Amino acid sequence: MDIAFIFTTHIKPFLSILVALLAYILGKSAYFRQKEYELITKRYLEEGLDKISENVDSSLADFRHNWAHCLNVIKSFRELGKDMREELYTEGLIAPKPSSFELWRDYRLKDIVGDNIFNCAHQQLDAFIKESYFFFKDDLCNGIRLTLEGGKELEVVSSKEKITEAFMEEIQKFDQRARKFYELLGELQNISRIIQTQRLSFKNLEKLKTHKVVKQAVKKLHTTFEDCKNQEAAKNK
Repeated sequence: MDIAFIFTTHIKPFLSILVALLAYILGKSAYFRQKEYELITKRYLEEGLDKISENVDSSLADFRHNWAHCLNVIKSFRELGKDMREELYTEGLIAPKPSSFELWRDYRLKDIVGDNIFNCAHQQLDAFIKESYFFFKDDLCNGIRLTLEGGKELEVVSSKEKITEAFMEEIQKFDQRARKFYELLGELQNISRIIQTQRLSFKNLEKLKTHKVVKQAVKKLHTTFEDCKNQEAAKNK
């Protein structure tokens, strides 16, 4: 039996089957790797980091709007007094969105960074946004309304200059306090970039907490939000 006949009759069909089988296995493996990557991207990036970043960014934008509005209210009060427009201190503030803080997303982030600091910082932002809004609305705008229009029970005895100075001092404090939350937003973006640029598997995702960028982000936020340590200690008592 000649070699050409053996190759044509037996070996070549076997090689064809083997090649087809390998192509199937590799294709199936690539398919499942792609599905795994898509699941990770959806679960931890689109439904996790991106949504948290969106909330932080939106919350800070609302704060910045309210802060700038109240700065304008104070300047108008200082320069115009009773001639300022009434709608400046009765309208224009953006109220906090009650459903914007979704705790489960932060726990999902904790799974991949191995630390609760992002959750703690995000909760502080939520509290800060509400505190600042009620100060701007109830203390500052309502205080200026009472000064200009008078109240049924309360009487304002401070001068316009003292009131202006006190409110300016307070809103500058809020401005200073807001700055650390921009660091939170920056570190969220740094971690998002890793997932966007690296095709992570679930196995590699487990190791993400040891990534240099993640470790630096956690360390930086622990420094910025140092009081989170006290909150965690109080919970564990």
